[in-house]
Amino acid sequence: MQHVTSSRDRRGFYRDSRTVGMVELSEEERRILEYLREQVASGDSYFRAKNIAESIGLSAKQVGVRLPNLAEKADEVDIEKWGRARSTTWRVTRS
Repeated sequence: MQHVTSSRDRRGFYRDSRTVGMVELSEEERRILEYLREQVASGDSYFRAKNIAESIGLSAKQVGVRLPNLAEKADEVDIEKWGRARSTTWRVTRS
């Protein structure tokens, strides 16, 4: 089991040892990433910002704006834009 540490810097960003190089995560990014990590572990792999937002208490816009950034930052899950009908679907898999 991996030892995980996180600490908040003076700007309110989290430094999280679960990612390579101590990537800075905002509180919202951390919450989204934790949710995605849990859901992928339970077998889910396709998500919409609206559904993530409802589950963690953010707006769909707050989630949708952060997912592309998390796709670049996250090492423990791969996040990719998968499809776009009425809203974007994101495919999330374990790295």
